Amino acid sequence: MLSPPLQIWAAGPYGGATRRLLTSFKERGRASLAGLLGSRLAAAVAGMALACDVVDPIVLVPVPSRPDVVRRRSYDAVALMAAEAAVRLADAGAAASWQSALQHRRVVADQAGLDHVARTQNLAGALVAHRIGGALVVVVDDIVTTGASLSESARALRVAGCAVLGGATVASTVLRTSSRRSVAAVVDRSMNEAAGL
Repeated sequence: MLSPPLQIWAAGPYGGATRRLLTSFKERGRASLAGLLGSRLAAAVAGMALACDVVDPIVLVPVPSRPDVVRRRSYDAVALMAAEAAVRLADAGAAASWQSALQHRRVVADQAGLDHVARTQNLAGALVAHRIGGALVVVVDDIVTTGASLSESARALRVAGCAVLGGATVASTVLRTSSRRSVAAVVDRSMNEAAGL
């Protein structure tokens, strides 16, 4: 049985300052940028929640980094952003938290340079999840290119019995489909409404 298409929201395009910030955060050890990037991620989640009229508690679940990447960086970049985003959403009055509910059950190749088909094949069945009860799940990542990582994460969470609302990222590349939305235009409105302003 096919899973429904995953609705994915991004805070903005992958380029310019956003690209430089993500590169510094992920590849140059600038863990201190987690707060700034977490704010962008929170905006994408808030935009999705606003558009979907969600009032239930939301749990942000980061796409897991490969273990060798975490060892090299000495931190899990997406998990740090998820934690910061959850804090910002909670500070704005949203019922939000985060959990590392996904893990790799086999080795996967680096996704860089792979096309959509190769990315999908690389990740097919690679993740396993534990159930999160009583909340809607939003899978979060830094960048969406083809959506393969987010889709595999959502599949694993659904198999575990989780209710997945969609995916949210800091940025989206130019490879877009109708299921992806940039929330740059609604970021201020959604954050203000979440804060009751």
